[in-house]
Amino acid sequence: MDYETSLRIWAQIRSTRCGDLKEMLVDTAIRYAQLRLEWLRASADRQSVIGADRSACHNSLISACDALARNMESADEESSWRMILGNDRKRIGDFACFLHCILGLSAR
Repeated sequence: MDYETSLRIWAQIRSTRCGDLKEMLVDTAIRYAQLRLEWLRASADRQSVIGADRSACHNSLISACDALARNMESADEESSWRMILGNDRKRIGDFACFLHCILGLSAR
């Protein structure tokens, strides 16, 4: 996953009329990115505590991606972003971090 690919994926997601599902994906991505960073900065003892929350959030992120893509497809919206994103957990997690960055930069 790279920044440019993340921008292309976000452009498709951003254009959807499935607003509630889009917000759920964004909220979950932001939370996952925060947990990833928190885990990195934590002590080994704290990492084991954060790890379960991080995994659960990651699973929720994947589910949010799947739900949004299904609904976009049902609404005849462009949903090729989901195929581009793929199913690799690390790649999906990286997208969450890039999305966090994209949104943060666009807020200036």
